[in-house]
Amino acid sequence: MNKVSKYINEHIDGTVFDRPSSMKPYSRDRSFLNVDPKFVVLPSSTEDIRVVLKFLNDLSERGFPLPIAVRGSGLDKTGADLSEGVVISVERLDQVLEVDENARMVRVQSGTTLGKLNAVLSAYGLTVPVDAPADETILDLISNYTLDNYSGKYNSIYYYTEHLEVALTSGDLIQTSSLTPKMLAKKAEANSPTGRIYRKISDLLANKTDMIKEIQSEPRNFGGYRMISKVEDSRGNVDLMPLFFGSNNTLGVITEIILRVEPLLRERKSVLAHFASAKSATTFAESLNKKTPVSINIFDHNVVKNAAALGKKISFIEPKDDGYYVFASFDDNKLVLPRKMKEIAEMKSAPKKMIVEDQKNKEDFTSLEKMLAEFLNDEDAYDHPVILDDIYIPNKSSAKFLEKLVEIEENFGRDMPVIGSPATELYSVRPVFNLSDDMEKVRMFEFIKVYTRLVRDQGGSLTGGSAEGRTKGAFNFAKYTSREEKFHLSIKHAFDPNNILNPEVKLGASLTDVIRHLKTDK
Repeated sequence: MNKVSKYINEHIDGTVFDRPSSMKPYSRDRSFLNVDPKFVVLPSSTEDIRVVLKFLNDLSERGFPLPIAVRGSGLDKTGADLSEGVVISVERLDQVLEVDENARMVRVQSGTTLGKLNAVLSAYGLTVPVDAPADETILDLISNYTLDNYSGKYNSIYYYTEHLEVALTSGDLIQTSSLTPKMLAKKAEANSPTGRIYRKISDLLANKTDMIKEIQSEPRNFGGYRMISKVEDSRGNVDLMPLFFGSNNTLGVITEIILRVEPLLRERKSVLAHFASAKSATTFAESLNKKTPVSINIFDHNVVKNAAALGKKISFIEPKDDGYYVFASFDDNKLVLPRKMKEIAEMKSAPKKMIVEDQKNKEDFTSLEKMLAEFLNDEDAYDHPVILDDIYIPNKSSAKFLEKLVEIEENFGRDMPVIGSPATELYSVRPVFNLSDDMEKVRMFEFIKVYTRLVRDQGGSLTGGSAEGRTKGAFNFAKYTSREEKFHLSIKHAFDPNNILNPEVKLGASLTDVIRHLKTDK
């Protein structure tokens, strides 16, 4: 154990380790990267995190910077959970601290998984209505801020988050809350790291209104620190909380969260429709989306073919069939649901085939939902690496996007399985690339170049569904002007003046770094 990791180990209740075999799981997330850390810290309390951050920040000020990545479950798809320096994993900060069933509020540690939280809340008849893997932490949901499939009807995790407790690199804690101008001015007067943050953010809000207005008028984009546009409300009150959404843990370490919760969702009923063309599928899906489904997806025959090759089959889907499928679920009450199902059956955009869930096929519909979730979230899907998931494509361009994707499929001579949603306007494409083959790596980068051009031409955004991390940050075609870069960096430096929190992601991401850290084995 080196001197730095040994010192930290002696001063926290948690654990520090630097054995390569122990660190291997922390060198990967869901992206196609492999980054080996120098050591890993597993804090067991907020105080541990404060000690570690302050020590590493002091070390940086003495000329020995170590980059820090903060990790929840390691499910980020963009390499934001990885670091060549230190990985701080919050996996032990996993307690549901308090449930107020009357106020419908819950306080949790940031390493709490969505599955654990909802299991606890179910005893009170409550839930956080977010569609994400059960083992994803609340930290992940906030720091990466991927819009989930339920967000079309129930909004995203952002709308359920009331307050955050955040540890800064100085070791100080910030408790986010809405501050009146008078309260903000008082906070900004403090001669402390938190006082400096409030002063700098206040200055930006006062002097960079033109930049903030530009951000508000942009197509959907979570790159940089664009949530600055949500910090000040119409009454002039200021809350720093939005800045941590999509921040990739580059501003501080979230330690506790207070969330609003909702009554348990009603039992759902689903429908599946099959179409020959992208145009007819997207037209139907957009009409279906107006009927407020709890979730809705468009996927192509390649997804079905891939599942069938792995032995996963659905009785009413033929793997040999071409075209596109629309799969939607509804959770309306018992009076509304039958009428809605009847309206759907009578919709003009008639599919080749439509199946409505009933008691006989219920198990197959459950299997279909599981199949789609596994395709997008399978940690072992090495042959279908996560390249650029959750890409924003506006609904008006979705049919054209899917049609052009077929052309790319033909040019590259390989399947381009795609899953998207008119509710979120997000799409994920998973072509097969063998990352142990150098020529395949070259082809993957060629695909990325063509694919990003397609996204741009359709008025989309690489970061329209989640923060950029390392990979999207390196490939993002929307390059910052020097003025924009300076604006975003000023937010970063207000919180992290020594630039030790994930400096290789977001504005610091580079193609050279990505190429250097490509996975080469399974």
